Amino acid sequence: MPDLCHDMHDCGVAAGDDWAREHLTPFVAWAQDHDSMLIVTFDGGTDATHIATIVAGAPVRRTVSDQRIDHYSLLRTLEDMYGFAPLGHAADAQPLMGIWDLP
Repeated sequence: MPDLCHDMHDCGVAAGDDWAREHLTPFVAWAQDHDSMLIVTFDGGTDATHIATIVAGAPVRRTVSDQRIDHYSLLRTLEDMYGFAPLGHAADAQPLMGIWDLP
């Protein structure tokens, strides 16, 4: 995000939504066309237990997940996808589940 207005800190959700729609839509389209993913995770929220993470791309189906995830979960997901051994605390994390649109 380029500034405090567009990251939804100072100007509200609508300003952030407008920025994201304008700037991230091309990345989502590219990811869908190139068997890739775009992951956007927020850095904070008003309730520390609920911070949004958005995953979009070819292998992802439209859904809402109530799975508790953190940065280790994201790392574990990517490590599993590429067949890498988990690093550090990612070894104890659950990868993202229930969001994949795989054949």
